[in-house]
Amino acid sequence: MASHYNTVIIPTRVRSPQDKALVENTVGKLTTYIIAKLRNYQFFSMEEYNDQLLIELDKFNKKKFQKKDGSRYSIFKDFEQSALQPLPKYPYSLCEWKKAKVQRNSHIQVNKNFYSVPYELLGKEVDVKISSVNLEVFFNQNKVCEHKLFIEKRGKYCTDPSHMPPDSNQYSEWNKDRYLRWAKQQGPNVYRLASNHFERGSVEQRYYRTVHSILKLADIHGDDALDKACNHALDLMTAPGYKHIKTILVNKEYMKKETLEETKEKSERVKGRFVRGGSYFGIKK
Repeated sequence: MASHYNTVIIPTRVRSPQDKALVENTVGKLTTYIIAKLRNYQFFSMEEYNDQLLIELDKFNKKKFQKKDGSRYSIFKDFEQSALQPLPKYPYSLCEWKKAKVQRNSHIQVNKNFYSVPYELLGKEVDVKISSVNLEVFFNQNKVCEHKLFIEKRGKYCTDPSHMPPDSNQYSEWNKDRYLRWAKQQGPNVYRLASNHFERGSVEQRYYRTVHSILKLADIHGDDALDKACNHALDLMTAPGYKHIKTILVNKEYMKKETLEETKEKSERVKGRFVRGGSYFGIKK
């Protein structure tokens, strides 16, 4: 807390009230003054009590000294107020520290959300300070960036465009072109799905993780199954995510679609086979 407010805490010795005699004396005078002033009041709520207390406190601070000029209020205005520092952007709160690795998309993952980090730190491990309202990232004890914390959300991205590399090929072997080449090898529908993701926004790095996870599903289910699953998913939405594709593959929903199409096609062939005129069968009227 002292570091947050840029202050120094100097504790006094144990059982040595003389170390802070001036403070103890002022507290005693203030307590006696306030209690005496409020003893004849009748309050019906804590708000009423606090309002009157502030009025009496202001009177106490503006009360003239007996043996010197001025008051506590005038000393504060003339000497102390100008020395005060501005308050930090955020109030102090208990913080949690974590370590995170900067991913190939220039983001770190914290509590299932993603926050951008300067591209120079790709692959590096950083320290993350998490408060109730914001998130700060440190590297070698130096603060490198700060983001507003997502509250009760999952899978969200907070991206500062200045954190993205000007040339993705220069800082990482993974980039949009490489992912699209990989997707094209697995099938036209896989390529179409990957392209749809990259067309969703101007920051391509935000979609590396999703596209990479989808393409890796071919290692388990094969290229052909993945392409059919992507085709099935694209009939339902523009840019299906990893979980959608995985569910389709696990449940083999793309096969159900093929079965329905085959049944429909066979039904149409059978129906067409028996649609004949009476003359075809030699029926006489």
